Amino acid sequence: MGKIPVWHTVGQALEFAFGRYLPILGVLWLPLLILGTCEYFLIVPMFKNIAAIAQFAATHPHAPPPPELIPFQPYTAAFDVLAYVINAWIAVGITKEALGLRRGPRFVYLSVGLAELRLIGAYLVILAFAIAAGIAIAIVVLCTVVVGSALVSGGALAALDPHALTKWSVGAAAAFGTVFVCALIYFLARLMFLLAPVTVAEGRFGLWRSWQLSKGNFWRIFAIALLIGLVMLALEFVLLLVIVVPAVFAIAHGLPHVGAGSGPAAFDAIFKVLRPLAPIGALVLLAVMPIFYGLSLGPSAFAYRSLMPEPKTE
Repeated sequence: MGKIPVWHTVGQALEFAFGRYLPILGVLWLPLLILGTCEYFLIVPMFKNIAAIAQFAATHPHAPPPPELIPFQPYTAAFDVLAYVINAWIAVGITKEALGLRRGPRFVYLSVGLAELRLIGAYLVILAFAIAAGIAIAIVVLCTVVVGSALVSGGALAALDPHALTKWSVGAAAAFGTVFVCALIYFLARLMFLLAPVTVAEGRFGLWRSWQLSKGNFWRIFAIALLIGLVMLALEFVLLLVIVVPAVFAIAHGLPHVGAGSGPAAFDAIFKVLRPLAPIGALVLLAVMPIFYGLSLGPSAFAYRSLMPEPKTE
């Protein structure tokens, strides 16, 4: 397979995120509005019980979820499903924009169809792989602990120094964890980096095709992700200054005027102070989301274009 040009891909992604701001916003605003509205009606009632939830969690660290959270569990599960669908909707729309395949009005993206369903299916397969890997690792660790305990208690390792054996066990666990994390990063990069553009441009279930096209490009993909991640980290720092600092300032100056006490009263007071700022914060987030999504999804599309200069049109 061909090689992905690192600097060219990063440059195109930056140009896409900042230069195609309005078309990306046209893709984003409706799905984010739907997601944000549902999140608002889910989180606000939960936040009203945050003091009781925090107190229960502090006094019952190993207990089931706090009673105040139980009524929200079905809604939380439904919200997670909606978030998966919204994520696929956005990924396909922005990828189409980056590949030059987007059709329809520029101010809104409504074409939800087979591409989104294929992408959701690929996400579910990757999730199933991750769960299976976690179960396999748990079984291996459990068997290792059982066998090790048997050998130490009266078997071949009974004569060893317990302190030395503990150090060896910790070192082995750290080495095993490092290998697992590195393997996970490798497989996810190979499977997911080109997933959206393959799904959109070729109209297929793109998981295995992404693996094929990314052969010999792992370190290039890693470098692209690192460079884009540094840019996004800098933007997130600026965003924190814009949102968090005013919120802290509002809390510090607003609490004395609303009569904040302690416990639930303090949480209620903070909620009253921050609630008027929520619409402003939401608008600021919406304003920067096109840049973040453009930087997140643009590199894979332009990397695909460098490997396949003439993708199929729909």
